[in-house]
Amino acid sequence: MGKLILNGNEYAGSGSEWHEYSTAENVVGKWIDGKPLYEKTVYFGNLSSGGQAVTMGLSNPNVIVNISIRAQVPSGAWCVLPMAYLDSTITSRYGAMADGYNASTDKVTINIGSSRSFTSGYIIIQYTKTTD
Repeated sequence: MGKLILNGNEYAGSGSEWHEYSTAENVVGKWIDGKPLYEKTVYFGNLSSGGQAVTMGLSNPNVIVNISIRAQVPSGAWCVLPMAYLDSTITSRYGAMADGYNASTDKVTINIGSSRSFTSGYIIIQYTKTTD
């Protein structure tokens, strides 16, 4: 029996209900077509305005089900991307978003506004495979 301690409170459980993130490829469920759903977490370092393509290291991806990005700004705060604003001028300066996954390059490109930067972050990607 596992336990989780959160804000000083202890929670007991089997641990199976807790999601475990990993930099290795893992099966985390089934997609709607019955195929295994894989997940992988990839770390990235400093990103500045303009953006950067981050290599994912996926093997035989088929359907990209979800891309989730968490990034840390220089003040230490964590943000969930995309960061879009109603005013396109502000978005071009402070926004940040992913262009999606490019299978031919095995990269996720993160576009960042001219006044935005990140010190680090994680891309969490869920997908099915062509081989299943």
